[in-house]
Amino acid sequence: MSKSAIIIVICLFTLVNIRYVIYTQNMRIKISEKISKNDPVSFNLRITPEIYQKKTNSIIEINHILFRLANDLDPKIGELYQVSGRLEMRVTEEKNRQFWLINPQIKLIPSSQSPGPFSRWFWVKKIYLFSKHLTGIIKATLPEPHASLLAGIILGTKEKFPQDFYDQLITTGTLHIIAASGFNVTVVAKAVISLFTQFVRRRLATVLSILAILIYTVMAGMSEPVVRAAIMGSVSFLAQAFGRQYLAGWALFLSASVMALVNPSLLTNVSFQLSVAATAGIIWFEPQLSRLLDRWLKIKTRSSMQSAPSRVVAWAMGIKTQISTDLSTTLAATFAIIPITLIQFESISLISPLVNAMVLWLIPPLMFLGAVLAAAGLIWLPLAKLVALLTWPLLELFVQVINLWSQTPFALIKISGLSWLFAAGYYFLLLDVIWLTSRKK
Repeated sequence: MSKSAIIIVICLFTLVNIRYVIYTQNMRIKISEKISKNDPVSFNLRITPEIYQKKTNSIIEINHILFRLANDLDPKIGELYQVSGRLEMRVTEEKNRQFWLINPQIKLIPSSQSPGPFSRWFWVKKIYLFSKHLTGIIKATLPEPHASLLAGIILGTKEKFPQDFYDQLITTGTLHIIAASGFNVTVVAKAVISLFTQFVRRRLATVLSILAILIYTVMAGMSEPVVRAAIMGSVSFLAQAFGRQYLAGWALFLSASVMALVNPSLLTNVSFQLSVAATAGIIWFEPQLSRLLDRWLKIKTRSSMQSAPSRVVAWAMGIKTQISTDLSTTLAATFAIIPITLIQFESISLISPLVNAMVLWLIPPLMFLGAVLAAAGLIWLPLAKLVALLTWPLLELFVQVINLWSQTPFALIKISGLSWLFAAGYYFLLLDVIWLTSRKK
């Protein structure tokens, strides 16, 4: 890394931390003053797709203030609500302070009910409701839990998800698969750029691909991991279109920094933390793991197939490459998120890397078949049911793998009481391992 690059990293890192500290201190001072004076607080709540997906009576956090959505509330995407009430400080079992809004009054601001076609929320609402329609097509053509699984893989939908299968995904460490993430955006990005470049020039294909990524981001709920991946994907396309080198590490650092500068509270958002950590692990740790696995599998394959025909050896090497890629990617992401998972959820799945490697290869074909199924359903529902017959075997394989491994004894272990000091030490050791293994290329 050059000196100028190091200076940029240090400056951006410092700027993000200063912005977060100032933001946090100001919010806490304002909240503490309101509590001490028993003054009511008031702020606006915009119904984004991510908030819309939450069930009634679920917990919402805005500016470090927690409150519950009312059971009788029926919000629509794009609507603006005024939230008011008095604050109360609560201390959790982990000795963390939380600020709760007691008996919140949530009132709709009438002018936000009918945004015009020139409002961005008009189009966000239309696109997201279209994704809900596609989810309905999937639910109408497949049984459970296959329908919810496919809808989760494609669009990150978790509404009415079967609880028993949801728990199995937690046990096997594969819950992230039903949440739209950077992996989904990567699959969509590769598909659309490959399609558009067949018909139009590269730069126009880039513009169309970025537009497609933005539409998919809205359809998937505009969650933090999807937004981060959309920014990185767009930067990648622009770099290719203008003949510039794309550096994934820089794209991750810049996209995360920009998002944190715009919204400092993201630094304490678990989804954002997991997304950035997992992507960083794949970028910087996966190459070393892949090299080690390739070397080990090559030795094993050659020693066990010395007398086999050349075609069989070639087939075995292809399978080996796929296993090595999926396993190294899964391990890299898993190692990178271990501290965050233990601190935030106080549990970890010991079988997660193995199970992820066994099902990860199913995601691209399932996304393709799911897209075909949804498109067919827009034309004629019986046609979608025919496509569902082709999709069901892969979904059934996924379900059976999860069901089998979720019954493993001690698959999910619980560890509590870890602090961020543990995370700092862990990441220091991990960076040391990455540096040492990268020197032994």
